Amino acid sequence: MFKQSELAVTLKRIAEQGPKGFYEGQTAELIVKQMQRSGGLIGYQDLLDYQPKWRNALRQKWREFEVVSSPPPSSGGTA
Repeated sequence: MFKQSELAVTLKRIAEQGPKGFYEGQTAELIVKQMQRSGGLIGYQDLLDYQPKWRNALRQKWREFEVVSSPPPSSGGTA
């Protein structure tokens, strides 16, 4: 059995606190610390300033399936 207890705690925090559970507080702190350790570009202010945008999914038939993926600028499953 594969368990990801830290991920479970993070997802519970986001479920309980909503967007603030991700973009602020402990989760944001963990993201920024990892970014700093690995030379990433995201800082606290980036998370606070982030404004999500709703985009319609890309849909394409492939054989008998309908493939649904994220549109640009995300590469989603099409990449």
